[in-house]
Amino acid sequence: MTINRKDFIKKTCLTGICVCGINSVTAGQSVSGTEAAPGMMADNPNALQQAWVSALLDGIDNILKEDELRKMLKPCALTHYKNLGMDEVLKGYIGDIDKWINFLVTEWNWKVEYNRDAGQVICDENKNYCVCPMVNKTTGIASSSICYCSEGFIEKMFSVITGRDVKGRVESSILRGDKSCRYIVYL
Repeated sequence: MTINRKDFIKKTCLTGICVCGINSVTAGQSVSGTEAAPGMMADNPNALQQAWVSALLDGIDNILKEDELRKMLKPCALTHYKNLGMDEVLKGYIGDIDKWINFLVTEWNWKVEYNRDAGQVICDENKNYCVCPMVNKTTGIASSSICYCSEGFIEKMFSVITGRDVKGRVESSILRGDKSCRYIVYL
């Protein structure tokens, strides 16, 4: 089932997020009951946005199927990718996947396995917390469906490096109860 923008807005409004969710988030409370109190705002200037996104995701998690969530959230990765200036970061690695993997291991402390014959790269962020800026690490505000955005991010990075479209999948994630976030990239 494909969902268009009008149907998406209609469904999210039916869940109460459009009016009730935004009002409760701006008042310091998400639909799921997670606080976004003024003290938390001082400690985390992104708390409002994180609570808002969490409320939205909580609502759509219950009405959209996994493939619809994936289609909707993967493209969100481009916003984060551009915000981080990733084209500039990747510039010196384009066409040299080994050099890029070395960067991931030495600079980002990732664990990476590259199987040339299978055309597959397994990337483990090697952290016991979610690195996504949309997730509030203090209160745990997040939905695991946001991991589809991470799929889009890893796809974009490896597509730029290899010069061709690749597919990425989250194999495990902190938000899904795993010990670290791992991705499989199919080259």
